[in-house]
Amino acid sequence: VDVEPSIQYIVKNRCSVARYGDGEMKLVMGRNISFQRFHPHLQKRLSEILQSDDSNLIVCIPNVFGSLAIYTEHDKIFWREYMSRSRKMWYNLLDKNRIYYDAFVSRCYLPYQDKTIAVECFQLWKQLWNGRDLLIVEGEKTRLGIGNDLFDNVRSIKRILAPVINAFERYDELLEDVENYDKNSLVLIALGPTATVLAADLSRVGYQAIDIGHLDIEYEWFLKQVDHKVPVEGKYVNEAGGYSGDDDNVNQEYQSQIVKVFA
Repeated sequence: VDVEPSIQYIVKNRCSVARYGDGEMKLVMGRNISFQRFHPHLQKRLSEILQSDDSNLIVCIPNVFGSLAIYTEHDKIFWREYMSRSRKMWYNLLDKNRIYYDAFVSRCYLPYQDKTIAVECFQLWKQLWNGRDLLIVEGEKTRLGIGNDLFDNVRSIKRILAPVINAFERYDELLEDVENYDKNSLVLIALGPTATVLAADLSRVGYQAIDIGHLDIEYEWFLKQVDHKVPVEGKYVNEAGGYSGDDDNVNQEYQSQIVKVFA
């Protein structure tokens, strides 16, 4: 299912979202990625969730199995080369009788040649959390929504700051901590492959949990109208040089939203 209908489905059905990209697949194949070392249980869970039978969870994969015409030249080159090496692996792991949704629900601006699609996509996301209480699970310095208006229409925000590196090694503690919060809260998770598993497990126990990935950074790039990945002041952007900013300028509102920090 393409990116915009995928977001429409999430908004209409208030379902949870687990997403897969090349990083998750590296872990499934037994390899480390830059911020998460291989862990056998993570490998097992990522393999299982691809074929989840949870009716409240959609599984999202990159929309790169057919034509790449909608993407920028940079993205076409990356995905063409990647799929030449990885297509067989994906086909072995996917259930070809189920519907998968688009993992680029969280990357709805920069990869596309026609960037006007982003306007409707971001409006849909804002519709999802309009008037709701958010629980954000993110790495330190991720700072979803800080410095922009992405969450200006929510009722409240609480934040759990999880480990930036090897978050899955604290997974049981993280899951237990999130389950202390109201199931009416919308849980947004920006935590790499750990977010994929956490969203699925929270869905099973009655939360709406979204593996939100880089949506906030994509929104920043959309607001700047850039055509390539650039640093964002005050936020960690692993794809654009890491952290850029001055911690002395972190606003008090953000600080007041933090309810737990994993040391």
